[in-house]
Amino acid sequence: MPNKSARKKLAKSLSLELLGFGESFRDGLLCPACMKKFHVEDDFDHYTAGHITPEAAGGKEWTILCRGCNSRFGERQDKWFGEYLSVLKNPEGTFFHAKTKSKYITINGVTVSGRVSVSEDDGAIEVFTPINRNPPGKVESVPHGQEIEIQFSPEIAKHINEIQVGYITAAYLTWFRVAGYSWCMQSSLASVRKQMLECDYSLNGAKVVDLMSEEIYEPDIGVVVDSGHVYPCCFAEIWGQVFHRAFERTVKDLTPDIVTPDIAIRLEEQMKSITTSLMFVGEQAGKAEEAIRFYTSLFPGSQITDIQRYGAGEHEPEGSTKMARFRINGTEFLALDSHLDHQFNFTPSMSLYVECESSSEIEEAFRALADGGSELMPLDNYGFSQKFGWLKDRYGVSWQLNLSD
Repeated sequence: MPNKSARKKLAKSLSLELLGFGESFRDGLLCPACMKKFHVEDDFDHYTAGHITPEAAGGKEWTILCRGCNSRFGERQDKWFGEYLSVLKNPEGTFFHAKTKSKYITINGVTVSGRVSVSEDDGAIEVFTPINRNPPGKVESVPHGQEIEIQFSPEIAKHINEIQVGYITAAYLTWFRVAGYSWCMQSSLASVRKQMLECDYSLNGAKVVDLMSEEIYEPDIGVVVDSGHVYPCCFAEIWGQVFHRAFERTVKDLTPDIVTPDIAIRLEEQMKSITTSLMFVGEQAGKAEEAIRFYTSLFPGSQITDIQRYGAGEHEPEGSTKMARFRINGTEFLALDSHLDHQFNFTPSMSLYVECESSSEIEEAFRALADGGSELMPLDNYGFSQKFGWLKDRYGVSWQLNLSD
């Protein structure tokens, strides 16, 4: 277990990252699982180091968790996920090698207290039915004959739910350790966090999917299965391109630290574009949807393709834009609202450049965009273009409009 110094060092590092979301997070950190806020110094005893994969199965990588989540995971998904990983680590491993044994077995129709194991000497299946752990006469009542039928249900087989959630929890914490709060604070992961906290795979948060499956599940966290082995991954649709990030490891190299972030990240399909994201802050916070509806009304080939809004009880006002996708002249953009106390805003040093096809198009667009804003370079012939204009609109976004030759 990491010492206090190591935990505080990571907590301070996470706090600095979180500060980028606003002054309200100064000297604070969030548990990545339940999103509860803590003060780095004052609440030091309320958060701890949580292993990404169970320590009992050899997991070494860790991150910060609140004590409540760490305890909850340890009692449920970590326990069974750890046993499952320990079996996988054993080249000869089967459910017989799981730490927790079944307490009851049925022999020729009679259920008794006992256990089934595999001999370390010759691999033979051994059945133990201690007389002193059964009611008087129980063991003796088992019918004898040339054939013995033994039935039992391995304990680990009863906890597939916990094992699946264990994989998802490890994958989620891996991505938090790699990408930080900017990744885990996505509201689309709220259902995954609920799945982890309630240890209920049926809640339809993340899914265990086949590597070759054509189905893509939302939200964007889960595992892929290849040749019977499982790897944590992140599914996402970005810029119209569906891809998944997986942790690269050869199948024969399977070990309990398979989900640790020191494994190289492999992008299955290379991203083919870069998308501009507009964050509306300060006085413009809450106006993202209004702005993009305005923008898409001005140019041909423009449309809003998706808008996700914040719901009640989330960290932004209900109804404000969580993430929106829209196209201008066929080019995709992202937009979102943020009411946090940011120390920045839009700047003319970065502007949206639009090629217009006709004089009427550029004049109408320039006039509409400049309304309520300011003209930096009025529409004119500047030598390098027969008609060019530069402006800042009412939302603070800068535009350069040019008449195509």
